[in-house]
Amino acid sequence: MKFRMAMRVVLFLTLTGMCVANFTGNLALGAAVVQSSTIYGGEAKRAVDGNMDSNWYNAACTHTNAERDPWWRVDLGEVYEVTRVNILNRGDAVPERINGAQIHIGNSLENNGNNNELAASVESIPAGVIKTFDFKSIKGRYVNIVIPGRYGYLTLCEVQVFAEKYTPTCFPRNLALGAAVVQSSTIYGGEAKRAVDGNMDSNWCNAACTHTDVERDPWWRVDLGEVYEVTRVNILNHGDAVPERINGAQIRIGNSLENNGNNNELMDMRVVLFLTLFTGMCVADSKVMDTPSCSCVPGNLALGATAVQSSSYAGAGAQRAVDGNRDSNYYNGSCTHTNGDKDPWWSVDLGKVYEVTRVSITNRGDAVPERINGAQIRIGNSLENNGNKNELAATVESIPAGVTKTFTFKPFKGQYVNIIIPGHNEYLTLCEVEVFADTSPYICVPRNLALGATAVQSSTHEGAEAQNAVDGSMNSIWGVGTCSHTNADRDPWWRVDLGKAYEVNRVSITNRGDAAPERINGAQIRIGNSLDINNGNKNELAATVVSIPRGDTKTFYFKPINGRYVNIVIPGRNEYLTLCEVEVFAEKYLSIWP
Repeated sequence: MKFRMAMRVVLFLTLTGMCVANFTGNLALGAAVVQSSTIYGGEAKRAVDGNMDSNWYNAACTHTNAERDPWWRVDLGEVYEVTRVNILNRGDAVPERINGAQIHIGNSLENNGNNNELAASVESIPAGVIKTFDFKSIKGRYVNIVIPGRYGYLTLCEVQVFAEKYTPTCFPRNLALGAAVVQSSTIYGGEAKRAVDGNMDSNWCNAACTHTDVERDPWWRVDLGEVYEVTRVNILNHGDAVPERINGAQIRIGNSLENNGNNNELMDMRVVLFLTLFTGMCVADSKVMDTPSCSCVPGNLALGATAVQSSSYAGAGAQRAVDGNRDSNYYNGSCTHTNGDKDPWWSVDLGKVYEVTRVSITNRGDAVPERINGAQIRIGNSLENNGNKNELAATVESIPAGVTKTFTFKPFKGQYVNIIIPGHNEYLTLCEVEVFADTSPYICVPRNLALGATAVQSSTHEGAEAQNAVDGSMNSIWGVGTCSHTNADRDPWWRVDLGKAYEVNRVSITNRGDAAPERINGAQIRIGNSLDINNGNKNELAATVVSIPRGDTKTFYFKPINGRYVNIVIPGRNEYLTLCEVEVFAEKYLSIWP
């Protein structure tokens, strides 16, 4: 079947690469908003939802009634020195309605905030264009957009607010932006480069989208210039007509140009869309940046690198120690294991020379933690004796069962990091090895809001406190003392207090690994701000746990729910509730869910 490929494509690739430097955080994103009136469902919150679509009919824009001095206002939550406001105008029709609008900023709600200081006036904004207004810093909590002195409609497709002294937010860099592109054919001037020009307008008539001819297997391709580990692709579809034309399209990524690249690997979109953003530099103006929902930490140089070991017992290969999984239960398949070798060893190749300053080792948690005692960490560039003759960086006296212990030392230059138990026959088991250098790229890691937060539960069995589930230990062995445990209560529950309300969209639960994994079956995750009814167990239902395999960590994605309290409850029966770790995330950049 022949069909025409006509769309605007935006590739947003979360990769090993730099974040956007000097990109300050949009303070308006997801903030509280109001407007003078609402018609046609054009709610005020549409202007701060992160959706850059300018087509009103796609439910992406606000809309007031036709009234005298229509206005819209965002509450930033606290006072900032605002220096810039971006406004995305409607793209499909009547762009002139925004003409004459004013931006007012301040701390007063007199006249709904419209009497605050004038920051800028909007002469005009072309259809579907986002226009930036820069001005001297104005202190204020409220940002108003008002059209004064006439009757009119006020429509805003997106409003972004920035402050001079606000800590920059780390956004993964879009490597497709401005890159070289080609497509199978071009008609109506719909050049391939339109899909990587940074323009988020989805209206074809605004010359914002690509367009191929009607042909067999139409395609479009971007050349990133070098090889990356691609984890995410965003596509903005044609917004004014025929959206169904994109149906069935495939995303293929690879290094071959055979068949114009269309024979490269097909991406599994369920995996792609929800890969955690463990990539991207977090440096702007030589400063490391944290945000409420993202921590910027040094990158683990060993993650996914090539690893080898002296031997492998029962298929427990060396690569398991660099798979990113800290699960310390050997039987869950995440730990390495050698035979009982003389001087057993494990080695990772970092790919190039780094000045290594820190190595973290996660020890086996279910049994025999003492086997790691006396291990040595050696770092260098030689492969003599498989690298075990390189310089000694640290010696492992002991690591408690299931614990991750970090060894810090002066910088050692080296490509190879070895862990060896010298001088006797022994098994070497490593559940995870992480390697860091002073020059490690900083990476964006979604922040676990539950870590160290205050937790309570319906009862406590044998001293297994609620706090154990937010201690950062992923050890799933009950006897080690890192799991929570209630008595056999009716409707047992556990709750964490995040300290303030977040737009929570992901919760991960690590189940008990040594016994009785079925006890978690049927548990509910509930999120909200109320403790008035049943200890928070009547807050909004986010997800239900069908089951979690023994010792596994399972992640539950859902539409963002505003709440301070996250409850896990097993309703309708008498049961023990055991949680080995609970992680809670509120990632504003995730605007999609399964």
